[in-house]
Amino acid sequence: MKRVLLAIALFGISLTAALFFTATAPDTLVSYQPVVAAKWIEMDPNKPNELKREHVRDETGRHTIDVFVKDGTRIKFVYRASRALESESVTRSDGLETKNVSYGDDGKTVISGFELRVDGSTKWRTETTGDKSVTSVFWADGKLFGSTVVDRKAGKRVTVEHDLGGVMLLQTETDLATRYITRQLEFFPDGKVFRERLTSKDEKGKESIEMLVYRNDGTLEGRQLWKNHQYCDMGGCGESMTIDKAELMSKDGRKVEQVVELSAENVMPLRVLSYRADGSTVYRELKYDMHLPADSLRVYKTVVRDANDQVVSVVEDQNSSEVFTLDRRFTYGSRFETYNLKVWKALEESVIASQP
Repeated sequence: MKRVLLAIALFGISLTAALFFTATAPDTLVSYQPVVAAKWIEMDPNKPNELKREHVRDETGRHTIDVFVKDGTRIKFVYRASRALESESVTRSDGLETKNVSYGDDGKTVISGFELRVDGSTKWRTETTGDKSVTSVFWADGKLFGSTVVDRKAGKRVTVEHDLGGVMLLQTETDLATRYITRQLEFFPDGKVFRERLTSKDEKGKESIEMLVYRNDGTLEGRQLWKNHQYCDMGGCGESMTIDKAELMSKDGRKVEQVVELSAENVMPLRVLSYRADGSTVYRELKYDMHLPADSLRVYKTVVRDANDQVVSVVEDQNSSEVFTLDRRFTYGSRFETYNLKVWKALEESVIASQP
């Protein structure tokens, strides 16, 4: 999904040091073995933008590298004796420090730091207190784009994103151990929840996703259940996450009005159960007909039951002329793909434009 890809691209900076590097991490660290204090200068013709690199290693094995760039920029890397990156900083020729980052023992997790754009505005900032780290990312005008809270004790990461007007768009909760999204909330422009995504795993480790869609008045409009299903085609067999069942709710969001069960092979609805106001139900079995519109299927079996669940009638006809039209919002996922696309398109363009 585009949103998830956008969130990963913007907030991965809080976890991965590689995204912060202005200069390539030196590869000279892998060559020495005994810890001997030393100083030396490196001048590499394969790095035409650099004047030199000054190396200082103390008796503890701590290694500092100062990179002097031809445009006057100075980049400083500090490595622990374990060879894990400890800190990184960038200072422009005019003396302005545009980046200063401190890393955890693994050399990757950002403990604290910041980065500025070319115009001096803050791109992001990270602060850590105890087991929690908070990374804030800003638009070029200084408004908050989003924030990521990493709670190592709770084992989760929560990311929140806003548009240029400050309206919250997306909140994502991720398990740190598995990196799976466990919960995701999507919002209407007025701040009310539009969609909720819940991820779980069964005892065999198989993942399932429940999608809840809400109306603007807060009532539940529908639900989708996604599961991993096996499939086979000419290229072989595998597993794919597809919609297993969809439900449409009543106007007050309390009662199920329609249940659609789908085929795992091609997401083709096979069965539809509709609930009437008097408590009776109509069960239909469907099949594809190439002569019908895309949203319509041929009904070849109908079972009507009364409010006491007693069978009233059964009609089965492979050549039936009865046609059932589906609500594609909850069977093909189009509701989830098209909502707020204009906002997200503008958001992407703004993010790209805000980069130096």
